[in-house]
Amino acid sequence: GPSPFGGPCWVSALASPTLSDLAISGSCDGALRFWLCDDGARTIEQVMEVPVVGFINGLALAPTGSFVAAAVGQEHRLGRWFRVKEARNSLCIVRLPPAIHRKPHLLAQHNARQRAEHNGQLYSDEGEDEDDGDGV
Repeated sequence: GPSPFGGPCWVSALASPTLSDLAISGSCDGALRFWLCDDGARTIEQVMEVPVVGFINGLALAPTGSFVAAAVGQEHRLGRWFRVKEARNSLCIVRLPPAIHRKPHLLAQHNARQRAEHNGQLYSDEGEDEDDGDGV
């Protein structure tokens, strides 16, 4: 989106919860954005937006996937090109609803893999494309 200083905004932070189809991006345009990534349709759709004043310089997700922490500053972390005076250097915590980030088929594959490893068995995903070495 448009920046507070008149130029385009670049993505300065990106994260994705484990086993999810959700991507989270941050910039300096006043919003933390949540994107639904559909690998079947090869689309990305914005599903949620949280207002944040300042440069989002980093994102970290809780191991449980229950919240995202955004490091917010008055300036970009790699340079002092621009400054958002209204911003405070802070940490913004955003709770994630459980239904928004779990991808059922990835979660099922992960659980099957863990069960197989626990039982000392080899695991292979059914239906995965196999590489036959012909480069196609």
